[in-house]
Amino acid sequence: MAKSLKAEARNSQGDQLTVHAHDNDALILPVAQLEALHAFRPDLVDLVVSETQQEAAHRRQQESRINLFVFIERLVGQLSAIALAVMGIAGGIYAGLHGQPWLGGTIVSVTIGTLAVTFLKRNSITKG
Repeated sequence: MAKSLKAEARNSQGDQLTVHAHDNDALILPVAQLEALHAFRPDLVDLVVSETQQEAAHRRQQESRINLFVFIERLVGQLSAIALAVMGIAGGIYAGLHGQPWLGGTIVSVTIGTLAVTFLKRNSITKG
């Protein structure tokens, strides 16, 4: 996304100062700016291109690393949900087998209900 800013100032004698600032997240400068740079300093065009290539490689490396971390985060979340479900259901069965069938049923119901609500809320948050 490109952002441009232009500021102008004038004094009482009529002198004017204009400052342009342009922020662009594109990987390479626009052709018009490269041509202007080539007209002014032709040796810097190669430097700009090589720096742009290095930045592109760095961005690809960062994006790959971020994708790996997101994958690990989601995998750990899923494994945690499975562990929580197994412990809740096992606790409910244990309570049910030791003379507390209502408590066991409540524990199992709350465990499954909580996981279902969490799963449905997660899907609605990522879509919205």
